[in-house]
Amino acid sequence: GRRLVLMTFSSMPVGERTILDMAIEACTSEQLVFPPRRLNGHITSTSTLGSLGSLGVAVIAMTSGQDHDPAPPETMTKAKLLAQEGRLLIRSSGCSFAALFPKLDALIGQGGLGVTSEALRAGVPVITSGILLLDQRWWAARVTELGCGSKPVKVDRLLNWDHSNDSTRLVKLLRLALDTSEEGNWTSRSKQVAKDIARVAGHDPDGVKRNAQEVFLKGTTQSVVLEDCYAENRDACSCLARQAKCCCRCVERCLRCIFFMNLPTLFYVLLLVLSECLCCGPCR
Repeated sequence: GRRLVLMTFSSMPVGERTILDMAIEACTSEQLVFPPRRLNGHITSTSTLGSLGSLGVAVIAMTSGQDHDPAPPETMTKAKLLAQEGRLLIRSSGCSFAALFPKLDALIGQGGLGVTSEALRAGVPVITSGILLLDQRWWAARVTELGCGSKPVKVDRLLNWDHSNDSTRLVKLLRLALDTSEEGNWTSRSKQVAKDIARVAGHDPDGVKRNAQEVFLKGTTQSVVLEDCYAENRDACSCLARQAKCCCRCVERCLRCIFFMNLPTLFYVLLLVLSECLCCGPCR
């Protein structure tokens, strides 16, 4: 019946220590307490919900490849206690995202294409964090535009205290992802986007067939012959002139560097010569 959160950063070097610190913070925060939503895979009745009361979240922490920064013993002790309570699952190996994501209520991920697309297909709100390289910021911005998650946040800032909400930034974002009481929340918007993706995809939900067909067509019946696409300024004389210009520039820069590096020595030698001349040293 608990809300289920997945933390995964793939190969991004976040570290086991940081991941478990965030998982413990999410599991123990008093602000992340919600009425149970499911029980044994089914929607619970009103009487069952009342008897269970509110529950804290449960977290799956994927720590594969994050042993470069291992968690200290005190963190592991807290994690083991939460694991015994069924609140925290630490996985050091992979799993099928296609099978796992439909069971989630929120995702904290690195913002890669694979994890983001699987989350959107499953209708799961996304909090993009990590070290945020290359296209990860773009995917985070796209998720934000769709109303399915947060703006990108550096992982080392998630545990910073947010005084406006009297909690860490991690707790604030998770509450936005898990709280479905307000209209236009991330969860409802994510479900709508998942429906739109399924409608457009039709009988090809993962898009593999469509991509393969496009590659095949562009290489066969719809192929385009490129002629002289590199012909401009590619004759032998132009290439030779460019290479000669490049070599001259390199020689010039090297000489300039040597000159300025030895400028103090040149001044010193010049002063010695002048002093010898002024003191009639050469005439002795």
